[in-house]
This record gives sequence, structure tokens and C-alpha cells, in this order.
Amino acid sequence: MQMVVLLIDAKADLDAGTTPPLIASIEDLSIVNRLLAAGCNLDVKSEGATAMVTALATRRIDIADALMHAGADLNVVDTALRYGHWNFAVKSVASGADVSNPTLIKYAAYKGQTKFVQALKKTKDFMRSSAGGKDKIKTATSPASAHQHTKPLQLALKGRHHDIVELLINDRLGVNQLCGTPPYTPLEWAAGRNDAVLVRQLFNAGANPNRGGEVTPLLSAVTRFVRAQNVHSPQATEI
Repeated sequence: MQMVVLLIDAKADLDAGTTPPLIASIEDLSIVNRLLAAGCNLDVKSEGATAMVTALATRRIDIADALMHAGADLNVVDTALRYGHWNFAVKSVASGADVSNPTLIKYAAYKGQTKFVQALKKTKDFMRSSAGGKDKIKTATSPASAHQHTKPLQLALKGRHHDIVELLINDRLGVNQLCGTPPYTPLEWAAGRNDAVLVRQLFNAGANPNRGGEVTPLLSAVTRFVRAQNVHSPQATEI
């Protein structure tokens, strides 16, 4: 550390080298803080990756926090999600990170990350990003292609995350939209699983009782009931 301090004090180039010092020191918070205090380039890159991306990839959230507080580019929410850093992603969104990528709300809905969805709801891009569109990123555990034509509400339903379902229903996001193969509506899905609470929530949000995909919500409920009766389980929630 003494040599690093001597060189910094001697006005050494803080950003020179194939691997800039900030990225090379990403495993040592004390050196990172020295470089930040000396005025290094916060967003310098090595092989296309910034120090922030490198910190997230190596799970050094302490260093990612230091970079955030120093003013580094925060448009790395997709990277944070890829490595499972949900709390950091929430802080990034609260600090003004770009959240226009529709995959963000979809992945959060599917994984049941209520705090992240709540953070997204407070942004000006929430309604636009949650409306859908093609995904642009891949996550470590859920390929973007799997969610490409699926709406956030349907993903929350599939994950049985009723708190997130309620958040999205309150904004009337996709209550009558079709998705999936074969296509279905949220009401059709809920009716087919005997979820009366969710059905009432959807009705209150304006769900159409006659809109479905290949079948109507009523037919979905009838089919579930008949099948459940056949297996002697009237309260079964799966068809």
C-alpha cells in the first residue's frame, strides 16, 4: 500500500495500462478508495467491462457501493440481477439507474423480488418498461428468450407471488392480456387454479370474465372442478 500511495502522490497516471489500476485493484477496497480519492476515471474499462461491472461479477458489493457513492455509471442493473445482487439493484434504481429494459420487471416478477418491483414502480419508466417488449438481457438462471412474449403479471402468477401480483394489478398492468402457448389471460389462469382471492382482485382491476385464450375463464374453472372431482379433491388448485 505504501508504494501505491507514493505513486499516487507523485501524480502517476491513474488510468493507464492494459488493465487500469482501478480494475486491477477490484479485490482491495482500501486501494480502490485511494484511487477514487485521487480522482481516477470511475468508468474506465478493461475488455469492455467497467470497474462496477467487475465488482458485481466478483461479488464485491462493498466495492460496488464505493463506486456508486463516488458517482460511477449506475446503468448496470441487468448485471446486478445476473449475479443475484437484488439489494444493490434496488439501490441503483433509487439512485437513478436506467430501468427501461423490459426484462427487469419481468425477471423480478418471476423471482418474487417485491422490493425491486416496488423500486421500479417509483420510476418514470415503469409503465413503459412493464408494458412488455422484447427482452435484451439474459440472466444466470432464466434465459431472456423464456420471457420474451410474457407479461410481468403472468410471470408473477406463475411464480405464485401474490404480493407482486397485487402490485401489478393495482396498476392494471396486463389484466386482460394474452400470453403463453397456448395463450391464456390472468383470469383464465387464476380460475383454473381455484384462486378465488386472485379472481376477485382481477375483477376489481377490470378483468373481462369472457376473455380467454383457447378457453374462457369459466371453462377453465369448470375443467378444473371436474378433474378435481375425479381425483376426489374438490379444493385442488391445479388442473
